[in-house]
Amino acid sequence: MTQATDSTVLELRRTYPASRESVFDAWTNPEVMRIWYTEVDRPSKVAFTWAWETPSASTEVGSPSLVTLEFLEADGGTTAVLTHSGLVDAKDRDPHGHSWNGCLDNLGNRVFTS
Repeated sequence: MTQATDSTVLELRRTYPASRESVFDAWTNPEVMRIWYTEVDRPSKVAFTWAWETPSASTEVGSPSLVTLEFLEADGGTTAVLTHSGLVDAKDRDPHGHSWNGCLDNLGNRVFTS
């Protein structure tokens, strides 16, 4: 599900049939990627900056945005809430939504399938 609160923020949610610890661990390995995290609070939250190395029509090189993943206990599983803030506008937000949806779908399909 995609929820847009304004044109510069993207929020996505997925519920997986797994514990928060498992979903968190499947998303990332904090020891390897700690250098670009802004926050790691296992198993509740991970946040990191996001910037393109090459510009797009609406994004400049080095214009960082913030991606936050929260892992919430849900009945029988975990809901991952991905919020990508600091985007330029809806034209910038929408392609990110498509890509992040793919990441969340792949996590569910490849890691948490029965």
